[in-house]
Amino acid sequence: MITLYGMGSPNVIKVTILLEELGLPYRFERIDVIHGEQFESGFGQLNPNRKVPVLVDARGGGDPVVLFESGVILMYLAETSGRFWPAATAARYDMLKWLMLQMASFGPTCGQALHFNRAVAEPGYARDRFTAELRRLLGLIEAQLGNHAHIAGPDYTLADMAFLPWCLTLKRLLPEAVELPRLQEWMARLGERPAVARAVAASIDHSRRDLRALRDADQATLDRYYGRAPAPAEF
Repeated sequence: MITLYGMGSPNVIKVTILLEELGLPYRFERIDVIHGEQFESGFGQLNPNRKVPVLVDARGGGDPVVLFESGVILMYLAETSGRFWPAATAARYDMLKWLMLQMASFGPTCGQALHFNRAVAEPGYARDRFTAELRRLLGLIEAQLGNHAHIAGPDYTLADMAFLPWCLTLKRLLPEAVELPRLQEWMARLGERPAVARAVAASIDHSRRDLRALRDADQATLDRYYGRAPAPAEF
């Protein structure tokens, strides 16, 4: 059985999209990141960086495969299943370079822009900087989709699965993104895929629970969650 540890965040949703696309049975184990469940010793043994998602694959009968970092999880599932993993070297690396762009640039920029728009009361340099960088990256994606049906080329790949969940946050983060026609058409087209629809629907309940936890959290909990206070000592 595959176990996915996560919450209602984009980095978790990208993994559930692939699991649904592959038709692999899995168990979802929610981690209450808002209240610091990731700092408990059991979870730290799975991921010393104390982040989600984490995937544990115990299907092989021996020691389970334990993976963290969403991009690595996508690559592992695709390669071991033989799907969404191009056989041709050039096509595979065309996909991987866009996947790495999402992991290294687009995802972190969205996350920082979201943080400084939600967690900081007054606008300032950090909010302006990450919002400007997000606009630049969206322009890059819009141009890419003007030349290709999907992020990495003509085919639907891991890169699309990785970009989509973060793009779904843009309505509340950068409303002007709705004016990017190629991006919006691509998002609508992917949303029609049954596996994507199932993954996004499954994430809604987790996202609502996360938002309720944020709303009800005391100041000390919020300070720890947003990184304004030290995390508990490592085990």
